[in-house]
Amino acid sequence: MKPYCQFPKRNIWMILSWIFFTLPPLLTWGYVKNPIKPETTYSTINAAEFTGPTDLCLVLGLAIGDYSISSPSSGEYTWLLQEPDGNTTTVAKGGAGSISTIQIRYTKTGTYQVILEERLNPTAPPTTTSIAVEVSSGPTIILKPDYLVCGENIPTLQAMDSSDSDLGKYEFTWARDEEFSSVVKVGVGSTGNEFIPNDEGFYYVRLTPTGSNAVCQATASTYVGPPVDFRFVQNNEEICEEETVRIGLDTPISGRWWYRLQGEADKIELGSSYAVTLGNTQFTESGVYEIGFIANDPDYSCPSERITTVRVKEGPKLETADIIRPTVCGANDGSFKIIVEKDLIALRVSELNLDLGAQPAGAEITVPDLEAGVYTIEAANTECEGFSFHALNLSASLDETEIVPYKEECILNGTNVGKVEITFPNGDVTGEYRILSGNSGISIYGRIEDGDFLTVDDLPGGIYFFDFEHDGNECHPLIKTFQIDRRRDVPFYLPEVINICETYDLDLQSDIGLIFTLTQPDGTDLTASSGGSLAVSQEGLHSLYIEPIDPDSDYCAVVREFTLDVLDSQVIFDYEVVEENCAGGQRWSATVENLSSEDAIFRWYNSSSGEIVGRSQEFLPAEFGEVYQLTVQPRGMAACHPAPLDIQFTQPILNVPAELSSEEECGVYFLNLEVSENEDQVTWIEWFLFLEDGSNEKLAEGTGLYELSDDREGIYEAILYRDKQSGDRCEIARVHIPIEASVSTPRPDMEDSYPFCSKGNGIPAIGAGEYESYTWRYLTGDVIVGTDQTFNPSQAGRYELTVLSVEGCIYTEEFRVYDVCDVDYVFPNAMIVGDQNRDFRVTVSEGVSEAELYVFNSTGELIHHDLETEIGFQSPILIWDGAINGKPVPQGTYAVVLILKNPEYGLDEKVTGSLLVLE
Repeated sequence: MKPYCQFPKRNIWMILSWIFFTLPPLLTWGYVKNPIKPETTYSTINAAEFTGPTDLCLVLGLAIGDYSISSPSSGEYTWLLQEPDGNTTTVAKGGAGSISTIQIRYTKTGTYQVILEERLNPTAPPTTTSIAVEVSSGPTIILKPDYLVCGENIPTLQAMDSSDSDLGKYEFTWARDEEFSSVVKVGVGSTGNEFIPNDEGFYYVRLTPTGSNAVCQATASTYVGPPVDFRFVQNNEEICEEETVRIGLDTPISGRWWYRLQGEADKIELGSSYAVTLGNTQFTESGVYEIGFIANDPDYSCPSERITTVRVKEGPKLETADIIRPTVCGANDGSFKIIVEKDLIALRVSELNLDLGAQPAGAEITVPDLEAGVYTIEAANTECEGFSFHALNLSASLDETEIVPYKEECILNGTNVGKVEITFPNGDVTGEYRILSGNSGISIYGRIEDGDFLTVDDLPGGIYFFDFEHDGNECHPLIKTFQIDRRRDVPFYLPEVINICETYDLDLQSDIGLIFTLTQPDGTDLTASSGGSLAVSQEGLHSLYIEPIDPDSDYCAVVREFTLDVLDSQVIFDYEVVEENCAGGQRWSATVENLSSEDAIFRWYNSSSGEIVGRSQEFLPAEFGEVYQLTVQPRGMAACHPAPLDIQFTQPILNVPAELSSEEECGVYFLNLEVSENEDQVTWIEWFLFLEDGSNEKLAEGTGLYELSDDREGIYEAILYRDKQSGDRCEIARVHIPIEASVSTPRPDMEDSYPFCSKGNGIPAIGAGEYESYTWRYLTGDVIVGTDQTFNPSQAGRYELTVLSVEGCIYTEEFRVYDVCDVDYVFPNAMIVGDQNRDFRVTVSEGVSEAELYVFNSTGELIHHDLETEIGFQSPILIWDGAINGKPVPQGTYAVVLILKNPEYGLDEKVTGSLLVLE
């Protein structure tokens, strides 16, 4: 029964208030993208109740120490900080659930005392432990959280100001990872303080004192990169000479391309395009080439430039020279030599099926006994293979051919090819010819029968050899070379797929005068010229016809097709607090509904300065009151220009003023909790009662529990919490009030049950104490059976007593009455010796205080006796396993005598029976 639920309280209050304030530190986490993170060397003291660092150093004017209670109890804790000047302030106060671990901010040097007080209950004297903390001066770090790379203007990173007088006291270690396993520079003083990064990404610096004060080691980190994110899409990272490489972007942004041999300063412009194809026209020698792209983005005055590389591997290097030209037609007296300039792993003359094997640099190989003709030399080194030709002419021969080459013609969406016309002015000839390309690998074989004119089509631009052999014994004409001039496709490339958000301006920048005609999926055409743009928004396949304004130029018109994919909807993004401490420090994470994190570009900005302060999905805000901005852009997509999300970093309410008051009514204590300010911050309340014996009990917990009632004395405590945005709760107030014994008439002290004797034995009446009135009620039938101070029940059953105290309080108690003289008992009439489940045992009804057992054999001999004076209600007693002195009794029938007594109530009954014992 819960009597405190019976009556409403009155608004008469006894007020006791206790207001809980804290001076909480701001929590900072060690975070891989955190721009500044001081490190401490922990000299941990395991004090009586807590651990923490004892030596710290100030970095950027701040040192942070973590302190944790070793074995927290359910009591109340108070963290205090005694500063070097002796002034003591409260850092945190509350239960271990909120403040078992705290972080303290130190802002000046000196010796501090960190003090922990513990109270097991609100009025108990505190137990106190403390540790001394020495705070020394550390380096003044000026490294910023983010540096923009504007074109080739690489920022110089500085850990400390170059004029800092303490610069020489530190060794600087720069690395690409937080664990400092990829170190890129180490130096002391000014030689180590500055670092020029080679690549974009995260950089970390560790400052280690060169003296004995190693505790002042500190680390900081930053990100170096362009403002616009894009990546290169490159079909090869290494090529051999004469091969080509195509480089584009994963993001459809316009800009200018350039290249240069690595190590050279001057850039060679390639013009504006979405992609470039590079080959031997640009790569004139082997080596590593840098190819750069400078993005055009109106949102940033700082140009975004990224550089990729292509390694052009050196091909086989050799020269050929005539030794002896053949003297006459058909003579095998000619020869030439091959001079190997660099080591070769293979060398072969194809027409002779001559395998010369590996050859070292400097080797000269003579190829003898040759007729006039063109000979193909195949060669390979360890990385590349290639071929070249050697034309071995007769020592004297007529020029019997006239060769007229025609430059390539433009064939839309086909191969731009040229042709050659060859005339034999001396008359008809019969024989075989070869046309061999020294750069395209084309070899054309043919025959002419009694003719003087030959046309060969489908020859791409390049240099060719013409070799003719008569069927008769006539001398061959001279081996001649000719060149077909190239006409190249318009050098304008597009991605095969362009992803956009809504509308995209297709930039048509080109250094060549071009006309662009775009056919959209709905069949409509748009036209623009170089330097303009076309607004596209239709999803599907687009066809762009590109032709030079000058029809006589060396460029041919092309059709470039691309597919436009339109994002179904704008990127929906927000942020959430993924971690928060009770001092208000938070870790944020961007959330994206319709885009995977791997495909997103995250940017965190300081709105007051517009600077980028974070590039990861998670971010650690630093200053309360600052407004930060978040944008999320799909990776590999044309700029969507999302509206930035403004996020105010507001310090939460860390404590609220609370008061606890109480009122007593009819032995029930009504407690009321009031919060005078910021009550909306209170989301959870816990109530505890500390009893006089030192124990405590949680009474209730939940939301909105500002009132509580109970009928016990002790110290009542209410703990108030706020919800953290990341989940869980933080304590923001704790108040208590002592409740002493009431002076009012207490409620009746009734037992749960009382005996009576139906046989008239003299059992005392039931009394309830001194009250103004009494009503005794038999609950079966709801019959009033008495109004006196005492009551003698006449039958068993459930009763209710209602009394009225002198203060006007009505108390009601229920109790049970049982008939102690109507004895019930149960025992078996058979048992099996040694079987615990079928032994002999007795159960008796309530009120029996003494039971005695006698067992006789058939001759009247007493073989077993037992007495039980501690009898539990409905608990088995007088248990017998059928053995005497450890030996089983013989099988048979035995007499049982059971005597049941309660001297207080005059109960004395004898029961007899028989017991069959089986083996």
